[in-house]
Parts: sequence; C-alpha cells; structure tokens
Amino acid sequence: MKSIINYAVILVLCCANLSWAKQDVPNDIRTQLQRGITGIEAAKTPNDFDAALKEFEGVVKLAPNWPDGHYYFGRVLPMVKGKSKQAINELNRYLELAPNAPDAETVKIEIQKLEKMRSLKRQSGSVGINVVKLSDGIYVRYVNPSTTTLTTLWRPVPIAIKKGDKIVSINGKSTVDMTLQEFLLQMDRGPGKNVAVSIVRGSTPISGAFTLRESLSGQGKMAEIEEGDFEDDVLNSKIPVVSVFWTESSPECNPTARLMVKMADEYGNRIKFVNINIDENPDIAKELNIIAIPTVIFYKKGQAVSTIKGLQQAEIQEQIKKLLE
Repeated sequence: MKSIINYAVILVLCCANLSWAKQDVPNDIRTQLQRGITGIEAAKTPNDFDAALKEFEGVVKLAPNWPDGHYYFGRVLPMVKGKSKQAINELNRYLELAPNAPDAETVKIEIQKLEKMRSLKRQSGSVGINVVKLSDGIYVRYVNPSTTTLTTLWRPVPIAIKKGDKIVSINGKSTVDMTLQEFLLQMDRGPGKNVAVSIVRGSTPISGAFTLRESLSGQGKMAEIEEGDFEDDVLNSKIPVVSVFWTESSPECNPTARLMVKMADEYGNRIKFVNINIDENPDIAKELNIIAIPTVIFYKKGQAVSTIKGLQQAEIQEQIKKLLE
C-alpha cells in the first residue's frame, strides 16, 4: 500500500539538505523527526497518523527555528487532521525561516491550494462530512450532525455515511490520486444536484448518491471552523456569534445541530453560527473548559454573554433572540 505522505516526503527531502546541513539541530530532535516520517510511511488507517503527527509537533516545539519541523508539520496537518489554517501558518513559518529554499515557490503554491481548500471545507462542514486523504482513497473522519441531506446515501434505500467509511470514487472518478481540493470540487455540483459515490464499509462495497442542499462555494449559513479560526470568526466578529461545541459520540448533538441549522436560516444575516468539533480541536475545548456536550456559547462584541450546556432547545432559542436586543 502506498503511503499517504509519499509525495509529501519527497518534497520534504528536497529541502531537507538545505536546513539539515546549515543548522545545528541536536541528534535527538533529528531522530524524533525521522520517527514521524517512519510512522507516516507505515500508517494504514487515519488513526495511525496521530502518533506521527505528535512527533512533528514535538519537533516544532523543541526546535522552533528549524525549518524542516515546520515543513513536515504543515504538510501533514491538512491530510491527517484537516487543519488547513494551522498548516498554512506552519508553511508560512517555514518560508520565513528558509526564504531562499529551492522549493519556496512550490510551497507558496501549496499555501494557495490550502487557502482554497480551507474555504471549501468550511462550507462542506456546514453540509455534512469531514474527510482525510489516504493513499487508497478518501476516508470520512467524522459526520457533522447539522445535516442529514448530504450524509444520506440513496441506493435506493437510504444509508447514513459513517465515520471510517472509505470513499473510493466520486462521480465515476477514483479518489486514489485525487487531492482533497479536487474531491471537494467534485462534491460542489450545486444545490439539488446528485453526487454519485462508491464507498467501502469494512469489506462491504456500497454505491449510491447524495443530494446537495446548497452549493459548497456559496455562502453557507453555518460554518465548521478550526480552533485556529476562533479568534477571527468568533472573538473579532462584528455581529453576535453562536458557537456550538460538539462531538460525534454525543446523541444530543444531533437535535441541537438541527435546531442550529433552522436558527441559522432564520437569523443568518444578523448572527453568525459556527460549529467546533472538540475531538478535532481539543485545545480550544480545554481553554474554554468545555465538559458537557453539546455546549453552546453565545458571544457579543467578542465577549461570552451566556452558556447553555446539554439539550435545552427552548433556552437556546430564547438566548438567540436576546443577542439581538
């Protein structure tokens, strides 16, 4: 099986001679970086990448001025965790530390692609799924509870897409050599259009089609954001914000999410609605002391004005109205 990071590793090695030769980096940190590379090459499932990612993260913390650590971390983040914003920051840091790197222009192009993917992903998060690219296809990392339209596969009996499903083709095209950006563009066929997919669940192949509720490139009423977006999207927002902290394992998140979609449709031009998956963004959950799931925090002028924990739909609706007073 080909490695998810095969092409990323090749790119890294192209620049590795530049920084490794010119910087005095302790051998233990170099060894840690190599452990990350080895872990990526040996990984078989999405969960296998977490340990490798931690190695790269550790390298960045231990050697913050070593370009290679930022490069590896930035290249792997969007493929493993789907964190485009953080990946962009890491690659920009690489360019700051190695402005004359032979692959600088290539990295700049990659940053542009990540910006585009980030924009599409924010919209795709509002209509259904978060995915990760592996060498044998694209896997579902989690299913956003705020929609049932995109995540229902008609074959003709409806089947819900689940975490861990492997999407092997979309609209008749194999996902093996498809980038995440290409995948999201294939999804974005416009509202009411069918998106044909083939998945494998365990060893069972399933084929069918989604129907998109709205265009991914349009202005969705609700966005799935990363913790790196929190300051800009929530704290610096010029309009009130309703932030929903959720996890796929909580059944109470589903009715709360459906309520939020309804509220976003009603108040979307006056109030911003965002989803934050705490499994994917544990740091912000820890910072805000998010324990109960779902937790809904209401912000006005960058300040939290109210918090509602658990499934309390009437209270949520009342607090949304108060944001506009």
